[in-house]
Amino acid sequence: VIATGLSAHTDYMKRDLYLRVKYDLEEISQTRVDPNLFMKSAKWAEFREKSAVENLNNFYRYPNVYQKKAKELQSSILETHSFKAIAKNYSETFGERLCLGI
Repeated sequence: VIATGLSAHTDYMKRDLYLRVKYDLEEISQTRVDPNLFMKSAKWAEFREKSAVENLNNFYRYPNVYQKKAKELQSSILETHSFKAIAKNYSETFGERLCLGI
């Protein structure tokens, strides 16, 4: 996985298991502003081209290393974000309050 280290997708990724692209936090273009998703003052992670190219080159040069990391990340995601894991967490957090028997 190659991504910036910003935004919700980082909830699923462990720091050392993906290639982090450096970025600059910039205001979104005025053409993207809408009342539902992108507000006027919203920021966007604009990736740095040099960093993206370096990461792509590393990924290309050492595919076995990154394939192994991807498998580890997959296992972690399946363990923590499966329906069963989320239902268990939900039940532990809200079960008594909502009288759930999940």
